[in-house]
Amino acid sequence: MAARLFAELFIGLLIVVAILVATYRFTQARQGGAAPELDVSRTPSEWFTDSRTAEGGRTEVCVVRVETRTGLVLERRVLRVLDNQSPDYKDQIDKAMDDAYETMRILNVNLRRR
Repeated sequence: MAARLFAELFIGLLIVVAILVATYRFTQARQGGAAPELDVSRTPSEWFTDSRTAEGGRTEVCVVRVETRTGLVLERRVLRVLDNQSPDYKDQIDKAMDDAYETMRILNVNLRRR
């Protein structure tokens, strides 16, 4: 009689613990939180400078991370947006591309440092 009571209590305790663990995991999954940082070193890639025409007669000066194997652009960071009609556009684009080149060099050093 005592063994049966002990077994029923033990099974009941296991059920309660299982419900508590499931509830905890469910609430953690729903909260989400911050997405974990991706490890970019798993995908061999390199940063390059880029510029492209955007809407409204503007030029975006960017750096892009390109996957080494496929050439696919994995990430694009717009550093500056320039007005193509500006009288000093040529000087602005030269300065922006120089800054983008410097940023690209720093990003590539940091990418290899990981």
